[in-house]
Amino acid sequence: MSKAYHIHIWKKAPFIRLILPLITGILLQFFCRLKTDYIIAGAISFSISFILFGWLPEAFRFKFAALRGIIISLFLVCMGSFLTWQKDVRNNETWYGNIDKGNSFLIVTINEPPVEKAKSYKALVKVESIVINDSPRVSKGDVLVYFSKDPLSAKLKYGDRIILRKALQPIKNSGNPGGFNYAQYLAFQQIYHQVYLKKNDWRLLKGNNTIPVKSALFTTRDFVIKTIDKYITGENESALAKALLIGYRVDLDKDLVQAYSNAGVVHLIAISGLHLALIYGLLYWIALKIPYLKNAKIPRTVIILFCLWAFAFLTGAPPSVMRAAVMFSFISVGSVFEQKSSIYNSLCVSAFVLLCFDPYLFWNVGFQLSYLAVLGIVVLQKPIYNWLYFKNKILDYTWQMASVSIAAQIFTIPACFYYFHQLPLLFLVANLIAIPLATVALWGCIGLIALSPITILAFYFGKATTAFLWLMNHSILLINQFPFALWENVFISVWATLLLYLIFISFIFWLVKKNMAALKLALLFSLLFTAN
Repeated sequence: MSKAYHIHIWKKAPFIRLILPLITGILLQFFCRLKTDYIIAGAISFSISFILFGWLPEAFRFKFAALRGIIISLFLVCMGSFLTWQKDVRNNETWYGNIDKGNSFLIVTINEPPVEKAKSYKALVKVESIVINDSPRVSKGDVLVYFSKDPLSAKLKYGDRIILRKALQPIKNSGNPGGFNYAQYLAFQQIYHQVYLKKNDWRLLKGNNTIPVKSALFTTRDFVIKTIDKYITGENESALAKALLIGYRVDLDKDLVQAYSNAGVVHLIAISGLHLALIYGLLYWIALKIPYLKNAKIPRTVIILFCLWAFAFLTGAPPSVMRAAVMFSFISVGSVFEQKSSIYNSLCVSAFVLLCFDPYLFWNVGFQLSYLAVLGIVVLQKPIYNWLYFKNKILDYTWQMASVSIAAQIFTIPACFYYFHQLPLLFLVANLIAIPLATVALWGCIGLIALSPITILAFYFGKATTAFLWLMNHSILLINQFPFALWENVFISVWATLLLYLIFISFIFWLVKKNMAALKLALLFSLLFTAN
């Protein structure tokens, strides 16, 4: 009997070989801050080398095929470095920080609807220009602005243009050792300064500067918020509905958010790929019920993807949602042309596209956890599911859900220790309860918005949805009360986190492939971890 031919993962998922050098370039630029002259010179050199390689004799190209891959990888390293340099707004000559000397006026546009805080209104503004000695200069950059509460600031909205003259303050951390690095978090979003404005520090200018698509999204979001507030009773239930449907977390109670985090289901109130998967499934089901779309693949795919991306941007386009949107887009387009791709390749393609758009997403916690969770599900869900067999369909479905939660959690454990210094121990129970309730509640919220023009139907639909939201909240609060629900105060370094992942990967490879070398590596990494 002939030996089965083994196809390596980088053959089934070629984008793995493309994304790794791209990430290398991103890290290289972030830590070493290479000059653009070197980056561009390297990119040109590797491009010429690739072209010259194609002119060499075929026998030479076949013998040294690996050399071509090395050249492409080095070009991608340069590409990652350049994209990171370009995304850093501080490298732009028109960035306000490179022009403003502290004695100038800033003309800015409010880039999103202001959010009301206890003593102020918080808004992200985009710099239009700087006025120095009555001479305006085009500028760019984002600034975090806090307006003192007064009748005029309460009326500010997206697109309003204001002029201000007050020294901007660098964003600083709280100073607590081991605390959240707020300054770095905003720096990854290219926000480096903030300012608190009193009534006399700014003036509203005539006209506005809006983008029609963003205006439509904000208008839609306001409509959704008002509809939910009208028909979903209960302060916590209404806040949860807004977070669940559009990622609007302003009204969420801090204790409730902490309870969801402690129970290991905070992903339900921070829009994630799960929400997009549910939306995609609902859209696909509806499309199949429409006679014309049922047999028209291309129009059906276009409509589904349009709705999917509209929802993604409506939620504020967090990295986890963008990852899912890009993945579903590739899968949907592939299905139209009857092309099936490896899930590993789809993951790498979506990450490659997003990192090309914004290399600093690599450091986004939501981005990392999203990909780790999906990778865990892809790698471990099936082996874990095969541990147990149930003839009963309900028990089998429950175990299938449980295997998904366990697989996702395993791959995110080291990251949870590093970023949050804790691990939910009752995550499995919480997910088995919360995910079905969240699914029904999410579809209920969508139905409520769709039925909102019919008041009587919306009223009863809102009552039913409120009941599921209430049950979900109280279930999580009950789980959070157990003294053993959370493992807290776990502090590990970056190197310890990497070692923990190496331990997990080695043990998993040993369990799945029965490879003794992997077991020896796992034991070695465990020894290094204990000595760390």
